[in-house]
Amino acid sequence: MMNDLIEDSLEIIIGYLNPTELVQLRAINKKFRTEYDSVYKRTWQVHIAKKWDIPTELVRKTLGKLSAECFKSLFPLCKPIVGRIYFDDREISLSKSESSAHYLGKVGESNRSIQGNVPFPRRRSKSTKQTSIIFSSINSVFASAYGMMNRIICTALPSETCLDENQFSGYSVPFALNSDNDTPKLYIKPRMVAYYEVEILSSNAQEGGETPRALECVAVGLATAAFMKNKRLPGWDNESYGYHGDDGAIFHGRGRQLAEFGPRFSRGDVVGCGLHCEKHTIFYTLNGKLLGNAFTDVPEELELFPTVGIDSNGIVHLNFGMEPFRFDLVSYLENDCA
Repeated sequence: MMNDLIEDSLEIIIGYLNPTELVQLRAINKKFRTEYDSVYKRTWQVHIAKKWDIPTELVRKTLGKLSAECFKSLFPLCKPIVGRIYFDDREISLSKSESSAHYLGKVGESNRSIQGNVPFPRRRSKSTKQTSIIFSSINSVFASAYGMMNRIICTALPSETCLDENQFSGYSVPFALNSDNDTPKLYIKPRMVAYYEVEILSSNAQEGGETPRALECVAVGLATAAFMKNKRLPGWDNESYGYHGDDGAIFHGRGRQLAEFGPRFSRGDVVGCGLHCEKHTIFYTLNGKLLGNAFTDVPEELELFPTVGIDSNGIVHLNFGMEPFRFDLVSYLENDCA
């Protein structure tokens, strides 16, 4: 009872330490290293949750069996998950979860887009000595902990996984995996691919069988912060890239169609958009199937946000990873490593 009280008080106290101070405390205090490992672990879970911008309880529920050292080594690679949507059009209605948007105005009269609040991570520099130390630490920790991770988190993964330096030049952003029970599973291993999906739904007024008008269009892509959300669809300037549902074409720069790319899409479809940071490509999926690369030679320095153009009265639901994706992203990542 007394020990529980001590641990609770200690957890509150060290909760004020930043990650660097937490590492220093662990290094100089033998008693803290040997007797209060659970406190150390729970504090790292708080730091990880803050960097991912997800609830701490979700981290503890899904990743609670990983060691404190594993959390410490993972921390430098963590990047926040996209969690909210921003827009400039007054006629767009946002759901309470801030993950679905509905345009209530007249279709075909103007253009507008919505954008995620967090950009996709860019490739991490590998040039510093500190980064090399991080790689070495993570490789060591993940190599020893991989068996546990595979059982707890990534049970659907092949038995062998790339754990080389190139993978860890990436970042860790969690995404949900399908689970056979009520216990959620998160994929947390560092990767070089950012991805999100857009599901196009009918509104309540459209559930009676009304067919979409031919001029309706949802455009899925990526854009910089300079992209004019209140006037354009993604792909209609040099600040954006887009795949458009009304004609199945891809666009980038001056609103001109670059090429026919894939099938048309509309209500009932799920469109995915991914950025491969190492290969500098943007790829798309449709209803769980890979369509391939739409854009190559994407400038490495660009900071790109998930962006969806809406010239439709259908509801668009954006999934940034807190729900299982329709596309098998895990297999894509594993095959990319092979």
